[in-house]
Amino acid sequence: MGARPSSPLDKRQQQQLRGQVDSLLRAFLPCYRRQLAAAVLRQISRELGPQEPAGCQLSHTKKLPRVREHQGPLTLLRGHPPQWQPTFCVLRGDGRLEWFSQKEEYESGGPPLGSAALTGYILLTSQREYLCLLDDLCPSSSGDLAQEEPLRVLEEPVSFALFLVHPFRAHLCFCARTRGAQRAWRLNLQGAIRLRATGAWEQSRARVGGWRTTGMVLQRSRAPAACAFLDAVQLYRRRRGFAGGKDATLGSDAEVLSAELMRELLPGLRSQALRGLRGAGRARARACAEFLDAVHAAVLARASAGLRAFQPEKDALLAALERTVRAELEHILQQRAQRARRLQVEIRDALEACLCRMVDPQLSQLTLALLSPVEAMLGAVRTLLIRGMDRLSHHLRKNPSGTRLRREVYEFGEIPWDPELMQICYREAERNRNHLAQLAEPFGFLGMRSLVFGVQDVAQQLMADAVTTFLQLADQCLTSTLDCGQAAEQLEKVRGLVLKKFTSDSETTRWRFTRDWLLDIFWPFVWNELGVSYNLEQPEVDGDILATEGVCRDVIQGLLLQRIDGELKKILGACNRTCTRADCSVAQWNQEGVDEGATAQLLSHSSYPDEEGPKHWSDSRYEHVMKLRQAALKSARDMWADYIMFVDSDNLITNPDTLSLLIAENKTVVAPMLDSRAAYSNFWCGMTSQGYYKRTPAYIPIRRRDRRGCFAVPMVHSTFLIDLRKAASRNLAFYPPHPDYTWSFDDIIVFAFSCKQAEVQMYVCNKEVYGFLPVPLRAHSSLQDEAESFMHVQLEVMVKHPPVQLSQFISAPSKTADKMGFDEVFMINLKRRRDRRERMLQALHEQEIDCRLVEAVDGKAMNTSQVEALGIQMLPGYRDPYHGRPLTKGELGCFLSHYNIWKEVVERGLQKSLVFEDDLRFEIFFKRRLMSLMRDRMQVEHPEKAVPRVRNLVEADYSYWTLAYVISLQGARKLLGAKPLAKMLPVDEFLPVMFDKHPVSEYKTHFSPRNLRAFSVEPLLIYPTHYTGDDGYVSDTETSVVWNNEQVKTDWDRAKSQKMREQQALSREAKNSDVLQSPLDSAARDEL
Repeated sequence: MGARPSSPLDKRQQQQLRGQVDSLLRAFLPCYRRQLAAAVLRQISRELGPQEPAGCQLSHTKKLPRVREHQGPLTLLRGHPPQWQPTFCVLRGDGRLEWFSQKEEYESGGPPLGSAALTGYILLTSQREYLCLLDDLCPSSSGDLAQEEPLRVLEEPVSFALFLVHPFRAHLCFCARTRGAQRAWRLNLQGAIRLRATGAWEQSRARVGGWRTTGMVLQRSRAPAACAFLDAVQLYRRRRGFAGGKDATLGSDAEVLSAELMRELLPGLRSQALRGLRGAGRARARACAEFLDAVHAAVLARASAGLRAFQPEKDALLAALERTVRAELEHILQQRAQRARRLQVEIRDALEACLCRMVDPQLSQLTLALLSPVEAMLGAVRTLLIRGMDRLSHHLRKNPSGTRLRREVYEFGEIPWDPELMQICYREAERNRNHLAQLAEPFGFLGMRSLVFGVQDVAQQLMADAVTTFLQLADQCLTSTLDCGQAAEQLEKVRGLVLKKFTSDSETTRWRFTRDWLLDIFWPFVWNELGVSYNLEQPEVDGDILATEGVCRDVIQGLLLQRIDGELKKILGACNRTCTRADCSVAQWNQEGVDEGATAQLLSHSSYPDEEGPKHWSDSRYEHVMKLRQAALKSARDMWADYIMFVDSDNLITNPDTLSLLIAENKTVVAPMLDSRAAYSNFWCGMTSQGYYKRTPAYIPIRRRDRRGCFAVPMVHSTFLIDLRKAASRNLAFYPPHPDYTWSFDDIIVFAFSCKQAEVQMYVCNKEVYGFLPVPLRAHSSLQDEAESFMHVQLEVMVKHPPVQLSQFISAPSKTADKMGFDEVFMINLKRRRDRRERMLQALHEQEIDCRLVEAVDGKAMNTSQVEALGIQMLPGYRDPYHGRPLTKGELGCFLSHYNIWKEVVERGLQKSLVFEDDLRFEIFFKRRLMSLMRDRMQVEHPEKAVPRVRNLVEADYSYWTLAYVISLQGARKLLGAKPLAKMLPVDEFLPVMFDKHPVSEYKTHFSPRNLRAFSVEPLLIYPTHYTGDDGYVSDTETSVVWNNEQVKTDWDRAKSQKMREQQALSREAKNSDVLQSPLDSAARDEL
């Protein structure tokens, strides 16, 4: 009975097959080489700018992914003709199934009758379903029916069947003795199939930032070669016109590649096999499967040999790429960025149309469909975890024997690998399989099997990590308990902590899993849609591989992820990080939870015996701070906190996401880079062998954010986060200093040394603006200096950010504003510039400066008749010295605003007045300095002449701005007496003319006398908030229209502006603390 080919593969067939496999390998290896280049580039880019997945709360299990070994008698359909024969089967921990003639043969170490690695198999338990599959495999009844009978042995009823089916491998048909045995084998076999498939899915998750497990060879690593292989398979499939899901990429490298080769060979092979087989129907179908199994074995052997032969070339290529990429990384990344920008412009409209037409209508429904099994799985895992922890606590309360307790602990630790217990979690993924398949079908997604395996694998991984965490914490706390009652109480605390960590990891997993699989469903479809019109693959074939490979994919996936993230935020909220934005928001930091055991002590000292002043850091003060930090660290450890964040009281954290962003970096010690008015920040890039600050070329690019990322540094201080979940953090201490410590007695250096001895790398991140800190003052400074320095930090925040608000839980003394001895303080502001007005009023309030708000004249709103009614005429021959244009309406309005103030000064007889514009920033100690000098300064082009016997005062030269100035009654009269409206020019050009310092002599001939006396402060007390060309730069004077022709628009030349280049030099000077020579402005120990 049955049917089989006379010979599975004759010599001619074997030779033909080798040629086909070699041809396919030659087509695949160029894809592999390209992807090796791209993978090495990604790896090195990650090293220089780490973008690691958010840190998990649960401890990661060190147990390898495995199948619980299972054995027992099964009846196997084997032989020719096939007959049901008793066997003894063993399922190995690595997912291989072996069968022996009898149990004694297995126990004596004899060889098995046969074996199969269960990669790519499907398990069926219905005989009817299996027979239908055979009918589909061989629908034709052609053949020599006279010579072979149908396969009647399978058509007879079979009890407790287990059918293992593969598209191109021999089918394995088993029968169990009882229903219970069938169920046990089914659960274990399903686990083995999933384990053998997990390799490809694990690697896919690692590439997009999801979960990653380690273990046997099937569990792929994040090494460039491992990443490159699966990318090469996908690229190869696209070039062959096939872009389905992930179900064709299951197993080891050789298995994945042989499966891909078999997919291409299968149509021809099946036709060839059926022509040469005898028999009918199902008998021919089984014979065909046996023939394909022989072919697959030959293909697998040839593919394995091909990959082994490629290994030396691959190793040499990886080494060469490592050298090339590291040497030219910056240039390569620039080229890729340019390519990405061009591509975005090219495909933006077509991509947007594709997304709106196909993706958007299905996105919400698919997201909910994916979330449903994940959330059900997470709930089932949580229930099973709670049941296991409660069972262990119950047995502990009953004071069991040591042997019984060890058995209970072992059983608890085995929960993740017990298929019977985990089945309740696994089946949630199966329930939604058909619904998901229907929704994904329009997008050609064929990876449903991998998706189901993925949900089940996440369930097992979460359970394994939760069990590991519980056992670790329980072991730590139980070593110090005295009796079972105490131990049970400790376990209750551990239970609550583990559930808290599990909840956090569940939220992260839910977000990421859904996000990654939505991307896998949509992006191949979108790629194919765009590829028809744009031939996306071709540009990546030409030119520099490193500069082009994967750019198209990255651009499309990036735009897709924006859509997906937006949908997930609508459904789930912003919980894609381990710590949600709501949990970590500055606005949410309140007094909730103060009754949960957390205590705080207000410790202060009025003075230290060895201090020289309130700002002197003596050894006693350093020691006191170290003890406070150590007490805080101990308190955090005692309450089982996951993290502790240290923030100096004068550091201002302005980014509400700072905490969640730091947690997402997954570092043991990490600091957000804080900005200051100088080059000073809260990290060092270099440290001498004696523990002192060392200047390095790397500091300034990081400080200026020319390089962005998260960088390894020898020192962070002031504000930083410690991840207490990391084992290495247990060796960190602020006090007492390490026994080997011999460096300077300084709290930040002591802690840096502790990190060094514990082999904990410190990191500083500058990816975003996180906050600000003051530049430390010298030891001789006063508390008033410190208060004004801190207040100046608040002013700096307001330049580009909302003002820092006082906490509702603290109070501050009220402020009393004055006019600093002036008769009047004017502040000019356009009514439509509300943001500037509010910032300036707040800044003046903080400095206790009283002002009168003056509504500026809006030149853009003035019409020709209004200009003529005022008798305004432009100065003959005037041209802007930088752009060569005439006066603008913006400059006209600015002049009139100042002109109206000069008139008021004269009308009211004000002896001395101070005028502010609304786009300035104050230098430190502004009020104190101004009150002592009573003068203003304009920025100069050439050195200015000092005024005898007056410190910090010079005679003014040509100015750039009228940001702020002091004007006397006599000076106002001189300016009005020049009749400037009849020969108008910009106010910052008019003033140098009046004190006879304008470089254009033609302008000066129109004004006489030019006897205005002008002085300037050196160094500066104010600067503009933005220089020409800065981000956020807006000019109401230059971005305008010509004063007498509204059709002629004006703007500053962004490419050729000489004014911009000169202001950039001034900007660098303004940000350089060395310019400020006042002793009040000196910086402390480590300021650059």
